[in-house]
Amino acid sequence: GTEYLLPAALVIAVSINTYLSCVLQPLWIYRDATGLYQKTKYVMLIAAIENIVLSIIMGKMIGISGVIFASAISRLTTYCWYEPKLLFKEYFDAKVSKYYLELLGNAVLSAAVTAVVYLIAVRFPVNTWYMLIAKGVVVGLVCAVIFIAVYFRTEGAQNIFQKVKALLQKCEA
Repeated sequence: GTEYLLPAALVIAVSINTYLSCVLQPLWIYRDATGLYQKTKYVMLIAAIENIVLSIIMGKMIGISGVIFASAISRLTTYCWYEPKLLFKEYFDAKVSKYYLELLGNAVLSAAVTAVVYLIAVRFPVNTWYMLIAKGVVVGLVCAVIFIAVYFRTEGAQNIFQKVKALLQKCEA
């Protein structure tokens, strides 16, 4: 029933936090692999302090959603801009602007896909397990089709397709 639904603000806050965790994961891996941890320790401290202060303020203002949003805000104002800048400057010897543009493009695409999926999903009320499964399949297919259409020609996608093809050939043999 509706009494068990999470508030929309909380779902959005958790989704944004999850998205940022996934997007920042490669940076964290590079940070650990390259030893940038020593140069980013103060940024982490600032992010933690900012997160605590914002969590208290926003938690009092809008509840648990505010606490979760505070984590996203502290990541955006610290890790998201500082670590890529440092990594690209010191290890890739390249400008970070291309990375930021790709990050922004991916965020816009993800928001657009979320909006499309929402518009489709609200048309299918879930009353049974079968409807839940059907809705999940439809949402998954829509997401897959959109992302494959957009990223099909990228090097990363082609690499994945080659690995899947090799795996399928291995299974047939």
